[in-house]
Amino acid sequence: MLLNSTHSASSSYDVIVVGGGIIGSSIAFELAESALRVLLISPNKKNCEDGASLASGAMLGAYGELTADQDTLEERQELDFRVKAQKIYPDWLARVREASGQQIFTSQGTFIIANNAGDRDRANLKSIKSKLEDYCEPHEWVEPEDVPGLDPNNSAAAYQALFIPGEGSVDSFELLNALEVALEKNSNSTILDDKVVSTDFGGEEGRWSVKTEHSGEIFAPNVVVCAGARVPEVISDSLAMKLKLPQVLFGKGTSCILADAPPIPHTIRTPNRSFACGLHVVPRSGGRLYVGATNSISATAQMSLGIQPQDLLYILGDGANQFNTALRNSKIEETRFGLRPITADGIPLVGKTQFPGFFVATGTYRNGMLMAPLVAQVVVSEFLNQEPPTENVFSPLNERRRSADPLQRLLSIGARDLMATVREPGGFLPYNRTRELEAYIRLLFEMAVLDQSSHEALRQKANQMMQDIPLDEVFLSIYYEFVRTVDSSSVPQSNSSSLKI
Repeated sequence: MLLNSTHSASSSYDVIVVGGGIIGSSIAFELAESALRVLLISPNKKNCEDGASLASGAMLGAYGELTADQDTLEERQELDFRVKAQKIYPDWLARVREASGQQIFTSQGTFIIANNAGDRDRANLKSIKSKLEDYCEPHEWVEPEDVPGLDPNNSAAAYQALFIPGEGSVDSFELLNALEVALEKNSNSTILDDKVVSTDFGGEEGRWSVKTEHSGEIFAPNVVVCAGARVPEVISDSLAMKLKLPQVLFGKGTSCILADAPPIPHTIRTPNRSFACGLHVVPRSGGRLYVGATNSISATAQMSLGIQPQDLLYILGDGANQFNTALRNSKIEETRFGLRPITADGIPLVGKTQFPGFFVATGTYRNGMLMAPLVAQVVVSEFLNQEPPTENVFSPLNERRRSADPLQRLLSIGARDLMATVREPGGFLPYNRTRELEAYIRLLFEMAVLDQSSHEALRQKANQMMQDIPLDEVFLSIYYEFVRTVDSSSVPQSNSSSLKI
């Protein structure tokens, strides 16, 4: 049932789900299928311009997001979760189709290509292949010229291509629409087109209060908050302090939907590069194509709003150069952007909290569309006190662990990827300038954030050089002095690309 926000909402619900993206809709769907009375509160899609789900490329890639840098326990646990979610996806999609009576466009098969635009492409592809072998997932090397629809500019020709037949994509708009129809058809569920402004204790034991912009205060014994990157905005300050959840940040992604495009029947993507997901082109219904890649992290939504010219320059310019030059003649049918939720420690939050009846599901970052069915099943199993389909490694009740030396890891990988970002789109530097600048940036960051005696000595030396040689050219000498310092300290050297936060 669809309840308009101008009408009063009944309080006779077993659970209120806050947030109508892929995570919230999937949880509401599973709850309603379990014969629970569910109220899903979310602004209508047309009033939610920055929803991550609608802007998503919806690549169902458990392996495609991997990089050579990811080998912490938490990253291995998330990969295992993604692989399990990928396995249940076909049956889950069939259930959604049956419940809604709607068509949901999907594509099957993903080609991951490597070219000279990504300095770490070869290492990342090697890592992806290694994990595919670990999980006995079918895959094969393919000659780049045999990849259907791949026709790049000669300057950006691919030198490697890895085909994963079990990874595909789903049309995010059609999937969300089908979930909405399924919920409308289910007598156990109600959808309220409204904005939640606060969630808090309900004033008496066993009740939670959800305040909305137009429908006032609604009570229920259980609440699941899955408002994506806006989770902090829909939880009261007092409740947030008591929950002690990690900070939820925003990762803005920008994309284009192209019509009259060259035929590309399978997803084609690069490995992840320089703080963002890989450049990718994904088939959509009606012969259209989705093109995306960008990522920009911030702590407030206002910093991430809107589509900037540099976003379009990258995804369209590099998309045409690296995938198919005929993309330049396509019609831009739509541009989208979404705010992906990511916790400050990079670990998703899924499941029950220390307060009975209060659940949370967010922080899935670029993998929400893939992880949604399994996230929903985990939440519902905890709600019903049943055995979960898999261990909930993302439980808010777990101790949040971080790497033993996160600062050194960030300095090493972050400086490398910052250099790669500076060179985009399509920039190349001669000789070993990339490595030199990477070392220089790394050292400058170290001097800014670390208190080490060696840094003080280097600052004094640079200051003396500027006094002894008060000429502009001294800056080049200082630059090389800094680079030699980093080289001699045996800092790991590499050439750019991908950090998954």
